Amino acid sequence: MFLTQRQKHILQILLGNPSGVSIKQIEESLKISRRTVYREFGDLKKNDFKIENQKGKYFLSGDSKQLQEIKQSVQQSHSQNVISVAKREKIIAAKLLLSTEPCKIIQFALDLNVSEATIQSDLNTVERSLKRYHIDLIRKKGVGLLIQAPEKIRRQVLVDIMLNQINEYNFFKYLHNPELSN
Repeated sequence: MFLTQRQKHILQILLGNPSGVSIKQIEESLKISRRTVYREFGDLKKNDFKIENQKGKYFLSGDSKQLQEIKQSVQQSHSQNVISVAKREKIIAAKLLLSTEPCKIIQFALDLNVSEATIQSDLNTVERSLKRYHIDLIRKKGVGLLIQAPEKIRRQVLVDIMLNQINEYNFFKYLHNPELSN
């Protein structure tokens, strides 16, 4: 079973509060929106976690054996990394800069494991950032997203994005051992 770090945290909060916890408490604890909490609940329910609501308090349901199994599965599950907002925006910008075909919002959402609304929000920031380089983000309804800029500028911005993401330690480690693909 694969759980994101956020899903693990939500399950840990629910396990730590058998009498229930409010959405607000989860929001504040994880610094996420109400909408994100509900989306995570939906994903957890798809994975057969029974999350119940009584009078605004959410809790995991099941007998003590089932709850113990959940606790063990949370501890043993492999985590999917949750990408930071800044990194996600850079990924979106890079993909747009590399693409010669229109990109779909739904595909970004699926690739990055976030909602379409999250991608829309990220695109607003990406668009503002690209404007600084005189690059236009074209949004065509039913077609997708395109970047309008000369190839030279596309490449310069893409290189800038990549250079800001390179970890010096890994770069020099790779220089000394190019067979490392990490």
